[in-house]
Amino acid sequence: MSPAVDVAAINQALRGKIELLAFELVRLGDRYGLKLTLGRSTEPELFLLCEDVQNLELNPAGNGFAQMLQLEVTDMREDGLDRIRFRVEEMEREALFLHCAHVSLAQGPHS
Repeated sequence: MSPAVDVAAINQALRGKIELLAFELVRLGDRYGLKLTLGRSTEPELFLLCEDVQNLELNPAGNGFAQMLQLEVTDMREDGLDRIRFRVEEMEREALFLHCAHVSLAQGPHS
C-alpha cells in the first residue's frame, strides 16, 4: 500500500514556485524517478520527487523549462491503474507531463 499523500497540500506548496532550478533523473533501486528542484530567489527551494515515472512528455516552448507556471499533481489512485497513482503536469504551457507511482515534496534550505 502507498504511503499517504496529501495532494492538496503539495499543490498549495507548489503554487508560485515557478523557477525550475534543476531537473534530475534519479535511480531508485531498479526503477527511476524524476526530481524537480523548484523555487524563487527569495524563498527556500522545493524538491518534488516523482517515483517510478511513466509516460514522460517534455514540451519546451517559449522559455523552455526555465519556468513551470502552473505545476499540478492529480491523484489517480481510484482509477486502479497498475503503478500509475499520480499525474504531474504543467498546466499553463504543457511543458511537462508524467504519471508516477508515488510523489513527495521536501523543502530545502534557503540559499
